[in-house]
Amino acid sequence: MKSMTQYNLMSRPGGRPGARPGARPGDRRGNSMVLVAGILVLLVIIATAFITRAQTSRLTAASQLAASKRTVTSHAIADSLAQIIAEHLFVRKIINNPPFRPN
Repeated sequence: MKSMTQYNLMSRPGGRPGARPGARPGDRRGNSMVLVAGILVLLVIIATAFITRAQTSRLTAASQLAASKRTVTSHAIADSLAQIIAEHLFVRKIINNPPFRPN
């Protein structure tokens, strides 16, 4: 006499637990393929977002570098012009100390 578990497995189509009545053995492969395709699409979306964000970060860094170079250059030009103007306005050195007077 067969046990209840053996009877249930044998009575199902394909001998698999959970199979639909009238299902063929290869029908569940389609579900797996849809699941794998969905996961691959999600991975592509995540990779695209990562690449886009990396490119944006690279562009931002390049812009900040160019801006800092402009700032440094403008300060250097301003300092140079201030030095030239000071040299031409004040021909001799100005000494702020009061003159020495012996008692």
